[in-house]
Amino acid sequence: MRKKELIFAATLLILLSGCVQLSEEQLKQGIDAANYCNAKEDCVNIADFPYQCHILMDSLKPPFLVNKADAPEITALLNSFCEPSKSYVGMIGIAAYCDEPLIKCENGKCVGSCPQSAGEYCENSDQCFQVPCFEGLAICKENKCACSSPPEEAVVEFVRSYPLEAGWNRSEVESYGYWRGGIATIVFENSEIICKSSVMPGVEPKPVWVFAFFESGKEPDPEPYPKGLSPMKRFFFKNETIFVFTQCGESFQQLPSFIEKMFSELEAREDFSTPLEHSINFLRNYSLQEGWVRAEQEFSRLAQPHIYDDKEKNPANITFKNDEIICKPTVMNAGPVPVFTFSFYKKGFEPTAFVLGSGPSDLIEVDEHIILLFSDCGSSIPTFIQELTYGLGRMRV
Repeated sequence: MRKKELIFAATLLILLSGCVQLSEEQLKQGIDAANYCNAKEDCVNIADFPYQCHILMDSLKPPFLVNKADAPEITALLNSFCEPSKSYVGMIGIAAYCDEPLIKCENGKCVGSCPQSAGEYCENSDQCFQVPCFEGLAICKENKCACSSPPEEAVVEFVRSYPLEAGWNRSEVESYGYWRGGIATIVFENSEIICKSSVMPGVEPKPVWVFAFFESGKEPDPEPYPKGLSPMKRFFFKNETIFVFTQCGESFQQLPSFIEKMFSELEAREDFSTPLEHSINFLRNYSLQEGWVRAEQEFSRLAQPHIYDDKEKNPANITFKNDEIICKPTVMNAGPVPVFTFSFYKKGFEPTAFVLGSGPSDLIEVDEHIILLFSDCGSSIPTFIQELTYGLGRMRV
């Protein structure tokens, strides 16, 4: 019956095309007649509806879903109705309609809809365009509509321009006492906040928070800081690391709301990394010296850690080797080309029993994880591997 109705609509088009413009109702009848299905795969969205035809119609708006077998006939109907030479009144933009819907077959009819809010299911970003986003664009991420972040500004510029709350002052200095950043040093003060004690003996406690910025990979080792003067918090990003210091020490049970809010927004940035992520990326992206090659999970017989299938227990195993490096024979020398492996373990899952000569050459704690260095060269570690080990050590939290 639907096929007959479609033929009738097409015939009507032929009869009317010579002298009378096809009406909206006639077009709607033709599309409705072609809208039938047994499964989702039977349905197709006629997406090439010309822009100039997005007019204010009461009963007919995109999407236009039909059975794919009848799509050519319906396309002809649309093209006739939307002949570019014709004049249309009340034209509106394409963004008002759902042109890339999620399609399903329901009760024998093709049905389509677009998500209206963040978190709804999607298959591509075009389906999310009706989701309201005050910043960034609506995108489909992991099959859910979301708002993309606006282009990331440098972290130091984010802190430099962060809106101040009442009572707060901001200044940029070369250094503040013992504290100094490699890229920039930004100080926040609030005279209305009272510190109970100071981390600097003999110095009046001031409500000061210092943000010291360092180029990623060139952060100072936390160990040299005198007792009480080490950073209270560190933020790792793709290009920068922030050490946050305060003269108030641990005298606050809770951070001032302004600082706490800034911390939360820093951690919400797309380029923010946890200490673990930053450590892994440090090894993955560190500039290789001449002769060195890098791989993941490519081990020698000796420098072979205990491997878990669970990435939570064993997030990464990154190896380095150099054909020109010669190390002294070990108890179980694995071959002429020594391999050096950095293995990451969640605390409590790191291996503890090793065959003689196959144990780790170094151990580094980063956040809730342990990094073990396995080496074919025993305690004889090349300078390049020492640099990597030292760099990881600076990320201790």
